[in-house]
Amino acid sequence: MSSYHPPVDEHEDVIKAALRVIASTHYQRADDPHADAEQEYAEEQLALAARALARAVDRRDPDRQPIGWVEPEAAEGAGCPAGLLPLDDLTAPVERCIVRGKHDAHETAEGRKWTDSDSALKEELTA
Repeated sequence: MSSYHPPVDEHEDVIKAALRVIASTHYQRADDPHADAEQEYAEEQLALAARALARAVDRRDPDRQPIGWVEPEAAEGAGCPAGLLPLDDLTAPVERCIVRGKHDAHETAEGRKWTDSDSALKEELTA
């Protein structure tokens, strides 16, 4: 597996927009009558740049996307529907399997691994 490298132009646009937001919120001059407008514009530009980056990553081959970028239910047949349910915190999100294609062992983005036979065994023990 290769390491993730973001689309350069879109990534740089996000960084520039984020720096503009920081400048407009932390370093604005008190006597500038347009400071509020600049801050609002900078925040809008950051949102647009983030959207452009997300779309650029979406257009990439899945092997060049960050791990966990595509939710399993969103991947057309490529994702695994298996997931680990949190036992101690019912409000916590389900940890989905990130392995694509046919496989016998599941793995989450956090590195937790299990098999379907592990799940059946746990179900028998709790029944």
